[in-house]
Amino acid sequence: MMKLKTSILALALCLGAVNASAQSIAETGEKFKNALEFLKANNIVDAIPLLEQAVEEAAEITEDDRAVELGENAKKVLSQAYLKQGVTFVKEQKFNEAIAIFTLAEEFADANGIGNLKRKAAYMASAAYMAMGIESFNAKDFNKSLEIFKQGLESNSRSIELKLYTAKSYAELGDLANAAPLFKNIIETAAANSKYENEGNTAKADLSTYFLIAASKAAEEKNLDSVIIITDQILAVDPTNAPSQMLVVQLANNLKKYSVVAQKGENAAAAQTDETLKSEVYFLLGIALQNLENNAAAKNAFAKVVAGDKVAQAKTLNAEIKL
Repeated sequence: MMKLKTSILALALCLGAVNASAQSIAETGEKFKNALEFLKANNIVDAIPLLEQAVEEAAEITEDDRAVELGENAKKVLSQAYLKQGVTFVKEQKFNEAIAIFTLAEEFADANGIGNLKRKAAYMASAAYMAMGIESFNAKDFNKSLEIFKQGLESNSRSIELKLYTAKSYAELGDLANAAPLFKNIIETAAANSKYENEGNTAKADLSTYFLIAASKAAEEKNLDSVIIITDQILAVDPTNAPSQMLVVQLANNLKKYSVVAQKGENAAAAQTDETLKSEVYFLLGIALQNLENNAAAKNAFAKVVAGDKVAQAKTLNAEIKL
């Protein structure tokens, strides 16, 4: 139940009971009093029209000084009623209705200079967009979720959550060009403000995942240039991303692009946390360097193959290399 200040309730009762100099102030006061009674009964739907009328009528009354105070009190109560009704709609999953009333609350705040109401309404509207968008996202209707999240960002362009799920929706649709700037913006925001650390970590992980999937598809098509372009975007936000670096080295080796393996190999090996994978990179690096006739560096790479099924082969190749 909405808590109302005693002074506001007392004013309404007074206005309803006093024989005012002008009948209009008494009538408006009575509407305000009735609206408060509806609110006490948690009947927000019937309270809002009466409050709106009270605000409008109080503004038109010029012959009674009490109208100013009545109007201000009605505005305060109406602003809270708007927000409470919106929250009720969200709980009932009536997201469109919730967004409509939060938008109405923002317009009301603008018209009446109520800054705190505008901020609250914008925040709550973005939360409603989030809830509605998540429904579509979880149902894998990414076109619909994208449109909802984009609308949410128009309402609240600073919402980190809306940015994140807009980016994810773009990525699910394969539109990495539009997803990347949003992911990067979140990561940069988190770097500047530790309050958003979790969101920044999520954005970094999501960007890496979606872009790695795209890189893997490009690798299946043996498109090394595309793989390098995509993985470079991963490494720009996650410099030690091991799978992306392994993918480049493996594909380059398969395509006999030994100069690429030689260029990327050391960093790729350093990124691997598993000794078997690290040894696999060093083995491929050794093969590449041997083919590039850099025998000393090849021997050094083969010597670092210490785990996995390439150990014996690396030792044999190392022994056969003549300096």
